[in-house]
Amino acid sequence: MLAVEDGWRLWKSAPRREPGGGVVVSAKAELREGAGEYGVWCHGGPGGRYEFAVSGAGQVAIVKRRTGQEGVVLYGPEKTASEDTNRAASEGTNRVVAECAGGDGEVTLRMWLNERLVAEATDAEAPLGPGMAGVHAAPEAGKAVRVRFESFALRPARG
Repeated sequence: MLAVEDGWRLWKSAPRREPGGGVVVSAKAELREGAGEYGVWCHGGPGGRYEFAVSGAGQVAIVKRRTGQEGVVLYGPEKTASEDTNRAASEGTNRVVAECAGGDGEVTLRMWLNERLVAEATDAEAPLGPGMAGVHAAPEAGKAVRVRFESFALRPARG
């Protein structure tokens, strides 16, 4: 269980070294209390990371975070309101899967939520390289959030 206070961004939880040649990171998680976002991250290191986030409101995003800078949204947030028949997030546990793969000066980023591809982006502006991967959670401003992660796994991406 990750409990995150207002103003925090907890992202170093469960870090593991990525395999070379691209990585697929997955976790099952549930927003238990509060308001905010949660998900997985890849290509993490001292310089930054790529975050794949889902919010309690059903929005998904892929964000490039560099140390000491505002995050750069590469995809999203995509609003998937509860009345939308294509809503990706569900109440309860959601399975977040992210792929970070690439070469030749760019990284391709894909995100699945509950087995459905919901986001895809390419980063060609000083892309981040392989490093560590893990899970993250962050509250909305002025709030706290508690997220329960049931599982976490990483494996090499298919070539």
